[in-house]
Amino acid sequence: MIRREAPDARVEINTEEAGGLTRVEASSRESLPSARHLFTSSPKLVTLDCTGTLLQLTTDVGMFYRETLFKLTEYNARLPRPSVFSEAFFNAYKKQEESHPCFGCGSNMSSEDWWRTVVTSTYLNVKNLDYEPGLRDELESGLGEACFQELYNEVFMSEEGWELKPGVKEALEAIKEWKGEEGGPKMIGAISNFDERLHGILKALEVEGYFDFVITSREVGAEKPDQKVFDIATTKASSTPAESVHVGDSYSKDVVGAAKAGWHPVFVPSAASSVVSSPHSDSSGGSGVEYTQVGDLFGFLAIYGREPKVRVVPTTRPVMENGNDGMATHEWE
Repeated sequence: MIRREAPDARVEINTEEAGGLTRVEASSRESLPSARHLFTSSPKLVTLDCTGTLLQLTTDVGMFYRETLFKLTEYNARLPRPSVFSEAFFNAYKKQEESHPCFGCGSNMSSEDWWRTVVTSTYLNVKNLDYEPGLRDELESGLGEACFQELYNEVFMSEEGWELKPGVKEALEAIKEWKGEEGGPKMIGAISNFDERLHGILKALEVEGYFDFVITSREVGAEKPDQKVFDIATTKASSTPAESVHVGDSYSKDVVGAAKAGWHPVFVPSAASSVVSSPHSDSSGGSGVEYTQVGDLFGFLAIYGREPKVRVVPTTRPVMENGNDGMATHEWE
């Protein structure tokens, strides 16, 4: 394994603030010859992972399960804390994934039925659920299905359950601008180990239009790091592996998968990811992989000198109507 770390961008914060946003001047400390050699000078295809790279849950998964059940019991049930629901969910998810990988695509099972099993198992295996007499029996009847429908078709299909990671919209805009210029990529794609709902989620978050295609594991019948997923992408873009770059937050799925398919991988570790140290070897066969590691999507853009010169980032500092240091002059009626 060879890791190339791109230098972080230096940022200088401008004092101009408005509407909860801060303008940030960004510039690279230096050119990146050590990373640049891993890439073609003009990639024809750039693909991005979704969950963990572009998207994240708005809160812990256990909170969604708890609040949905609480809502459908008209806020009367005594329920365990969210972490108990999270534990039950991860156990149910792992068991289902091992029994029927790829959201059931090879088991003559719809992704909806796949998730129904996960949701049902989660609720029925929550510890201390019997604090509320009769609740477990209700879950085994109509209440359990009602919870599933709410979670599957509402919560995890919308901005209630999903949000863009900080800076993603701005980075996608920069990638789109780069694509439109001479020497830029010809196509931008999304590749994710997800089910068919991803299209609707990207649309709800108003980023679907940035992609020329979206590949989900459920729809193609294979999951990263399977080379088949990456081959489908190069076919769609009429590109070769050497002309293709994949950006993602999972070493075993994104980095190893892209590298073995002959692509150039860019590793963007999420907060939950452990930074890979050399030498590295795991069950995915990731030993000997060459990749570049960056801090975020702007680090990826910096490899090609495409990072925005001015970035807008969220701030929690309140902004008064007549300036940062003044008092609000609005007269309330």
